[in-house]
Amino acid sequence: MDQFIYMGGTICSDTSVDKYIARRIGIAAGVTRNLRNICDAKDISEDTKVLVYCSLVQSILLYNAGMWILEDTNKPSLRVFEKSVLRKILGLTRRDHIRNVDILKELAIDKDIVEILRTRRLPYFGHVA
Repeated sequence: MDQFIYMGGTICSDTSVDKYIARRIGIAAGVTRNLRNICDAKDISEDTKVLVYCSLVQSILLYNAGMWILEDTNKPSLRVFEKSVLRKILGLTRRDHIRNVDILKELAIDKDIVEILRTRRLPYFGHVA
C-alpha cells in the first residue's frame, strides 16, 4: 500500500504530509460548510463566531498537528483556508481587498494558524526530548 487512513489522516509511504494536511483541510472545510448558518447569522456576535471557529474548526484542522513535519510549501494552504473562514465570519469576500493582517486585527486574533501549529508542537518536542 502506498497510503492509508489512520486516525483521520492519510499516511503515505513518503515522508511528506501534503496529503495529510489536504485531508485535514477538507474535513475542516466540511465542518465550515455545516456551520454556514452560524457564520451568516446577524444576531450572533463576531466574538462568538470566532470562539466557534477556534473550538471546532481549528481543533479539527490541527488534529495531531504536533506530529506534522511542516514544510514551507504547506503553510500557504493552511493560511488560505484560515483566511477564507475568517472572511466568512466577517461577511467579506476577496473582492473587498481587505488585508489578512487587518482581518486578524478586526477579529482580535493574535496568532495565525501556522503560529498556533508551532505552539502545539512544543509539548511533543518536550516529550520526545
